Amino acid sequence: MTFIPIKEALDDKIQNNIVKTVFLFLRTREVMGKLLALFLPPLARDIEIHSLREKKLFLLTPSPVASQETYLQSEEIKQELNKRLGDEIVKEVKLRIKGAENRQTHTS
Repeated sequence: MTFIPIKEALDDKIQNNIVKTVFLFLRTREVMGKLLALFLPPLARDIEIHSLREKKLFLLTPSPVASQETYLQSEEIKQELNKRLGDEIVKEVKLRIKGAENRQTHTS
């Protein structure tokens, strides 16, 4: 029976696309929490990181006003997020209002 060092086993797992995607999303969510608190302190707790797909970060906001305020800061947030993650992970930030019937999306 051959044992594989944990580092090698983890390196092999990281190659798995699903694991990489989940890790990237969790890391993005962690960093975004800090950035929202920095850029949008009154709204930070009310904005949800919904998903990250095809370099698009989807955020849910509580209201149209919150969506607009987030949109105005989204370019700076995106740049700082990519800087902190060390790569261009996000090309677009898409905003949706929680529970909105029309699911209107703003893009930056």
